[in-house]
Amino acid sequence: MTGIGGGALVMPALIYILKISPVPAVGTSLAYAILTRIGGLVEHLRLKTIRKRTGLYFILGSAPAVVLSSLFLNHLSRKIDPARLNPILQVSIGIVLLITCGALIFETYFMEKLTGKSSNEHYIPQDEFPLKRKIGGVGSGLIVGAIVGATSIGGGVLLIPLLIIFFNLSASNTVGTSMMISVVLALLGGSVYLLNGNVIISTVILMTVGSLPGVALGSRIAVRLPEKVLKFFIIAIIGFAAVSLFFGLKE
Repeated sequence: MTGIGGGALVMPALIYILKISPVPAVGTSLAYAILTRIGGLVEHLRLKTIRKRTGLYFILGSAPAVVLSSLFLNHLSRKIDPARLNPILQVSIGIVLLITCGALIFETYFMEKLTGKSSNEHYIPQDEFPLKRKIGGVGSGLIVGAIVGATSIGGGVLLIPLLIIFFNLSASNTVGTSMMISVVLALLGGSVYLLNGNVIISTVILMTVGSLPGVALGSRIAVRLPEKVLKFFIIAIIGFAAVSLFFGLKE
């Protein structure tokens, strides 16, 4: 219904409901994202809604970052007692979700008023790809890749505000381009966690099967909701997911 959920909803569900430790939860979430987003990527390629040059420069920055942060977290999981590492990682994921929620609130309700930039002023591709966009893509990719590798969050909830606010992509181009970047990041990061034994394959399969009717239902609801209502619902979901992680620390 919202185009968001891979990390923002899956991570709190795996940690708080299924009681999976944060490190294997990150790996399981990344593996799940690969399976659920490949179909979406194929569809967006068919519809030609992907800004490939923008996506490429994001990937140039995010690909090495997601691999390094995934390797680092898996290394920490072997060196540090889970009782110490898990709360730190859980708080980190909650903070990332709160920052994302704030970015979406800004983009939806305050961006045009404070910056004078309308969310309807979309980027028009040029023959020469601007240097500013190249540097912005690589730099943003480094940050997003590092966060995705450590938390599995960022493929949708961080990329979408970035592509809208700083790269002025239209709604369809934002979803398509974020899908392209997300699949690459999930594939790279998920492979690292899988090789380190931090992916619960049975959970990935069951979640994928369960998501099929959910996607069909959500897609039908999405086309009936006004854009403002849909964005409010997205913000509420992410905010709830963040709060649930902090409450889960009390157990």
